[in-house]
Parts: sequence; structure tokens; C-alpha cells
Amino acid sequence: MNTLDELVHYCKESDPIGALLLTCEWGSGKTYMIEHDLPDALGPDYAIVRVSLFGVRDIVSLQNNIRQKWLSVCYPFTNALSERSEVVKKNPAFFAILNSLIKKVSPVIGNSADVVASMNILDLISIEPEFEDHITHRKRKAILVFDDMERCPMNMVELIGAINECCENRHFNTIILGNLRYMMDTRKEDIVSFNLLKEKAISQTILHHPDYRSIVHHIITERKWRSEEYRRFLIENEEEILDVFDGAPLETKKGHTYEKSRNLLTLIISLQSFFRIYHHLSECGIENKREFLSSYIPYHFCHNNGIYKDGQLVYEFSDEDVRKLYPQFSKERLFPSIREWIVTGAFDKESFMKELEDYSKES
Repeated sequence: MNTLDELVHYCKESDPIGALLLTCEWGSGKTYMIEHDLPDALGPDYAIVRVSLFGVRDIVSLQNNIRQKWLSVCYPFTNALSERSEVVKKNPAFFAILNSLIKKVSPVIGNSADVVASMNILDLISIEPEFEDHITHRKRKAILVFDDMERCPMNMVELIGAINECCENRHFNTIILGNLRYMMDTRKEDIVSFNLLKEKAISQTILHHPDYRSIVHHIITERKWRSEEYRRFLIENEEEILDVFDGAPLETKKGHTYEKSRNLLTLIISLQSFFRIYHHLSECGIENKREFLSSYIPYHFCHNNGIYKDGQLVYEFSDEDVRKLYPQFSKERLFPSIREWIVTGAFDKESFMKELEDYSKES
């Protein structure tokens, strides 16, 4: 089975024992697959409730996030109800009328403002893995998805405990998305705790291997680019672009290993930003734009995502390090102004045009 098939198989388990962990590098398309491919594969009897763990610091915040997301997906009309309740609580005229009515019926209750302000009717709704669609009245199944585990600053014991509560005691089919490799590099103590807890909380771990060829092809051919001419240029150089993701880890004669860090979001950003260079190259009549593309994208990737050197993710690297991973890289095509633009975000058009003029004279 491929990754999507495994996810579908797990989601259709009637009483799962433990959560499913899907791990891969950032920008590998995990979230896109969860929000688009998985719902299509599961059909209308399922609903994906994706809860981001990014920045969640305590269990109360996590529980509130789960409830709010479950309500917004399973009973979307509660969004408006919640907003209106806040308006009502702040309306003095409403409370004046309500106080008068309540005191006539039961003076013992006291001030209705205190009563209403202290309660939230949505808290009375029980969060369940099965719910009734309020439009079709069909039974549907909610799949809980916890995204960005590696970006969650919560204590790992509390986090896994909360996720296990959803799966084991509330009987939710539960999927966790995370970059374990990043955690191993940067959060070693959390990884130790995670490894001790995962046997109880996680029943299956899937290492996601994206089909980069089809994804890159889709990005190039289906996205809207700045011009049709630029789109054709990208299509003509699809293999060159795909090389960013291709290749096994490299071992040098000195025993060092190098490995690319792959990220689809970075690819899109790279291709969007390279249009500026492409545009100026076209204006100056430079035909060999591929060499510039082959140097720009690798350096942009390394600067944004780092490289794996001897198994460790590092952001300090030399041009020679880049060339080892990307043999087509040429520092001569990475003008100083382009390098500065990648590093600082500031594009010096005047310097770039001067460098391009000097390049044209030498060619």
C-alpha cells in the first residue's frame, strides 16, 4: 500500500488501538494530503478535524483547540452561535430585560448576567467520534488529526497523554503529523520521552515517501505563474527542477555524508522568486537561463532548509558543500547580488544589472 491507502485503511478501523503517526520532512505534502486527498478517498461519511499543535503550550489550550475545531467541522453553525453569545453577553439592554423576567419567575436565581456570563452552552455538547450531519442527518465519523507535533512546546508526556486520551478513551481514529528527524536533531529530550510513550499511544508509524515527480509536475503545470512564457520555461526545465529532490545521500572520500533537505513549499517560493531573474535575463537577451536556474534553486534551498551533513541538519555551508549535492551548481551564475538577495531578502537591481552586463561581455 502507498501512504494514502494506509491512512484510509486506518481511518476505517472500527475501534483503533493507538494512533497513527505519519512522519516526513517539512514541505513534503503531508498536510495537503490530509486536507485534500484523504477526504476524497474516504468519502462523505467521514470528516477530518485537523488540530494544529503549533505553539500550544498547555493541556487546557489543547483541549480547547480540539473542542473548537471539532465543533467548527462537525457542527459549523455553532461558529455563528458562539459569536452571537459573546455579543449577547456584552448587551446591557438584553441583561436588563432578562434580569427582570428571571426575578419575576425565580428571585432566588439572582443576577442573570452572572449566570449567563459564567456558562457557555457549547460546553454542554459532548465531543464524540460519531456525529449526525445537521443537513443530511446521516451518521458521520470524525477523524482527529494533530499537525505540527515537532512545533509543539508542550511537555511531551502531557502531549502524548492528551492524544492517547482521544484515541484510547474517546475512541477517535487519531493521526499525528510530525517531523521526527527534526525532533531528533533539536529536541533530544523530547525524543527520549516520545520513544518511551509511543508503544502505548501509537500503533503504527508511516514514513511518508512523496511522489516528487508527479507533485513537481503538478506544481509546474497547474500553478499560475507570472507569464505563460515563464510557465513554458519551467516545463522545459522540469527535469532540472526535479533534481532538487532526486538523489541518495552522498558519501565523500573523507567519510563525510551529505544529504539534501527537501521541501515543496520552498520549491514554489524559489520558482516564484526566480521569475525576477528570468525577467531581467529575457530583457537583456540572455538565452542560457537554465544555468542561472540550476544555481539559484540549490542555493536558495540550502539557505532556507539547510543540508544534512554527517546526519546533522546544518545551515552553515560552503559553495563546495552545495556543489557536492547539486553538481550543476555554478557559483559563477550566482552573482553576488543574487546571493545577497537570497540571504537578506533585499534585491539590488542596479548591482545585478551591472553584473549581468559584465557577464554578457564575457560570454
